[in-house]
Amino acid sequence: MEFLHPGYMIAGGALISSPILIHLINRMRFKRIHWAAMEFLLKSQKRNRRRLIIEQLILLLLRILLMLLAGFLVARLVYAGTSAKGATHVVVLDDSFSMGDRDPKGKTTAYREGVKQIATLAEKAGDSQATQFLKVYLASRPDAPVFDGQLGRESKSAVETAIAKGGAQPTLLSVSPLAAIKKGRADLAGTKQGCKMLYFVSDFRDRDWSEGGDAENLAKEVQGAIKEEISVTFLDVAAPFREKASQVVRNHDNLAIVEFAADQRVALEETKVQFTVGIMNYGVTVQQPPPTLRVRVNGEYDKIVSQQLPSLAAGTMTRHSFDLSFPRREKGPAGIASKDTDEEKERKRRLDRYYFHVQADIGDEKDGGGLNQDNCRDLIIEVRRQVPTLLLDGNKKDNRGERSDVDLLTKALGSNREFEIQEVELDKLDKIDLALYPSVILINHAELPEAVVKRLQNYVNEGGTVCYFLGEQVRPAFYNEVLFPAGLFPLKLDKMNDPLATEFPDLEKRREARLEKLKESRPKVLFPNGSHPVVSTISLLYQGPLQGLGVNVYWKAQPRSQWDPDRKQVEDLLVLPNPGSIDVYKGQAQRLLAEALRDTTKLASKEAEVKKYVGPVDAFGGKVRDALLEGSLTKLSQVLDDLLNDPGEKGNPARPKMPDLWSHVDMKDRAKQLLEFRDSVLYGDPLLVSKQSGRGRVVAMMIPPGTLPRKGVDEDKVSWNNWGEGERYLTESYALFMNRLQAYLVSQGGQNLNFNVGQGMELKVPTRLYTQKALWSFTLQPDALPNDAPNKLEEGKKQEVTLKLEDNKLNYLLKFEPQVKPGVLRIYLPLAEGAGGPGAPPAGKGLEEMRAFAFNVDAASESNLKRASKDRLDPSPPGRSTGSGVMIRTPGDAGDYEFADKQPDASESPLLYLFFIIILVAEQAMAVHLSFHLKSNENAPAASAAPAAAA
Repeated sequence: MEFLHPGYMIAGGALISSPILIHLINRMRFKRIHWAAMEFLLKSQKRNRRRLIIEQLILLLLRILLMLLAGFLVARLVYAGTSAKGATHVVVLDDSFSMGDRDPKGKTTAYREGVKQIATLAEKAGDSQATQFLKVYLASRPDAPVFDGQLGRESKSAVETAIAKGGAQPTLLSVSPLAAIKKGRADLAGTKQGCKMLYFVSDFRDRDWSEGGDAENLAKEVQGAIKEEISVTFLDVAAPFREKASQVVRNHDNLAIVEFAADQRVALEETKVQFTVGIMNYGVTVQQPPPTLRVRVNGEYDKIVSQQLPSLAAGTMTRHSFDLSFPRREKGPAGIASKDTDEEKERKRRLDRYYFHVQADIGDEKDGGGLNQDNCRDLIIEVRRQVPTLLLDGNKKDNRGERSDVDLLTKALGSNREFEIQEVELDKLDKIDLALYPSVILINHAELPEAVVKRLQNYVNEGGTVCYFLGEQVRPAFYNEVLFPAGLFPLKLDKMNDPLATEFPDLEKRREARLEKLKESRPKVLFPNGSHPVVSTISLLYQGPLQGLGVNVYWKAQPRSQWDPDRKQVEDLLVLPNPGSIDVYKGQAQRLLAEALRDTTKLASKEAEVKKYVGPVDAFGGKVRDALLEGSLTKLSQVLDDLLNDPGEKGNPARPKMPDLWSHVDMKDRAKQLLEFRDSVLYGDPLLVSKQSGRGRVVAMMIPPGTLPRKGVDEDKVSWNNWGEGERYLTESYALFMNRLQAYLVSQGGQNLNFNVGQGMELKVPTRLYTQKALWSFTLQPDALPNDAPNKLEEGKKQEVTLKLEDNKLNYLLKFEPQVKPGVLRIYLPLAEGAGGPGAPPAGKGLEEMRAFAFNVDAASESNLKRASKDRLDPSPPGRSTGSGVMIRTPGDAGDYEFADKQPDASESPLLYLFFIIILVAEQAMAVHLSFHLKSNENAPAASAAPAAAA
């Protein structure tokens, strides 16, 4: 044991003599006088003397004990072993890309300020008398601390050095703080002694704490730490610093290129490709002067497409598009000939592809802080002479020939020199390098072998596109139970459906009904999104001729709730009209229009501007009733569409602009209900759907592409559709549709060549085509290219790497760990002996294939510097025993740290204070007991004295 302030205890010991002296003085102040009347009392006193002495000694001891306790409290007795408890500090330093935010003067960044504040914490804690431990984690590396040790007087420089070794600058990664805060909380939960202190040093962006996917989990983690009696401190080091008295948290403006993409992933040489740059102004003012967009192709500055941008509006994204074409190579491989073997075709396709590096930048932001590394973005685009597609036909021999699926499909695409179709048998797919093909088309397959399913799954996950055309051989159980869960099919199938089969059991009458149906004027196919690139042209040019389209049999999908419950995963490109009866919709239509009128009237009573909409909404209700009486679903859907989208007529109060009403915050929910009802009235079963899966996509057409008669619902021979034959406009629209569909399939198909910093990548190549030794280089992206930058970027130094054997020695695997810097990775793969074809140099003599991949900062996640408000950062309810939530500090007040590292001592024990009070009460009671006080009845006259005097 020891006292923190032993001098006070010595003084307390000296004061013990004061009650003893007072006691002795009280005994000495009495003078003995013999008095006969007192002799009787003295004898009585002698009988009680021992009791009185004991009571006086007890009172004396109580007063001595009070003196001891007073000195004990002030001197603060520390028990043996407690002096080593002290405090354990766990600091999480946010090293994400946004921490590179500069102060307006450009002298420091939020990250550097954070390191400075951690060093200050280490210095102050090291000066403490109690034992202090510190762990520092970087948010990007929560697996191990960059500093872990006991603090002393020289710890400041040691902590700074340790953090500098871990990262002298913030990373260029998008990092969630959740993992590191979890790690820090877990470390402190295992701490048995001392105080537990958790610090998070960050810029506290609103995206992380309010909008991001981890926001809710972050709040739960902080609440959990508080419940575990961990003191949580948030140190906001971003400039401008938070003001305690203000609820508004200011932040720096920032410009960023958040999008840079081509309209197709695989381009044709000497063909224009459209590129789009999306520049986001995260500030609150218009960017003046606007930046200059500079474009480089393989390092060469392109003056034609580089230009001054228009003003960038605050808080919005500005998209700028430009076209580039890529020249034909002077010495490219020979073209593919029909006589070539499959292996020869693959070799030529492999050598046919080459890559262009396109870079866009908008220069530095010199004033006002912000980030510069997000002002430059790289893009790699693959260029070929032709874009190939693999075609796997599952039809039997009797479904081959003229008008068959393969016949009509290849004829429709054959006139377009951009596309090349290679048909391959299913059992030979394992010998095909799928990475060479941006898209794969499967027609009328009942099932797929397990090995093929696995290959296609990897292919789609890496960016490929798989398109299905369905036919009578399809087994829905396989598609629903195998392909759909694997992400290889966009929906769940129900059954083959012939709308006329139930109505006309007689086959002859059914055929006649089909012919009559073709003559109907109502649309035969609908376009939910008429601007989609697959259908945009035919929806405008051929919508009338498509009335002659007949879809007799198709695969019906299960209810949408079974495969797209939130209606956001799958995109409908073509749908059939709703074949149902209008009676099903009468009640709901009348109810929705009545509720819409009621809501409009109620809103008009509060806002005068809305009164002009009451009459039109009531009028639309009348039109809905007319459509219901007429029995036309088409007319009902058109009335609902006009109700939602009527642009109005300027100067005509009877026809206001209806979208303005539905955009009102009080009417948005009602508008959503009306829109969903309109879609349910108008649209029937899906005919063509698309769904993103991994980095690729899967597309399904619920009918075959050919028109040969085949097995239907209960017919042996029926044409499922007539799109590829018949009238001229119908066949023209078919050819156009197939070409647009193919362009859509290859636009995003193929291996993904563009990644965010922080993503790793794997490259798998066949051992039969390449040597095991390869080379790679990395060209680092500059923060932002200055105006006088050289025309060519300097190539990084090539380094040799040995490829690993995989898949029973069939493939080599080259695996790159997550890249932490932006730039372009180039991989040079020497071809194996004979892989170059006849006349090619032998292996290792210069014939090699180059692949390229771009890595960019995740500007969409990191470049918005808007900061979270205090109520977002402090999720804990007030009233907990150690305070009310987290403590939020800034560098302006961070010097006044409350380390809570006081060594636990007796003065903090509530039991000691309770004991002190008990002794004080006992002393007062004993003092009263021993003093001379008349009892309540001793001062009153005798009750019988008055009557006796009267007598």
